[in-house]
Amino acid sequence: MGLSQTFFEALRWDNGQLLNPNLADYPLASIREIPPIEVALVEIPHPDGPFGAIGAGEPAIVATSAAIGNAVARALGVRVFDLPLTPDRVLDALLRVSG
Repeated sequence: MGLSQTFFEALRWDNGQLLNPNLADYPLASIREIPPIEVALVEIPHPDGPFGAIGAGEPAIVATSAAIGNAVARALGVRVFDLPLTPDRVLDALLRVSG
């Protein structure tokens, strides 16, 4: 989810009209765009969760875009502040720096 948000997801607007209001038109990452992810289950019940469950995947979404943005900034010397982090936005940032 974090990778999809970082690289693909964007609401498209034209004069106040939302151009991609449904999932058929809203860009989401598919299995083809996401690298393999290793899942590690922790089998320790949480005392506050229903039946010992607790959310584990959602907190990682918060840091994903920032981590990727920082990696791009460190590698290329430019920072991109807008998501999705597209090749065009990275190129624009590089061109602004180079002059």
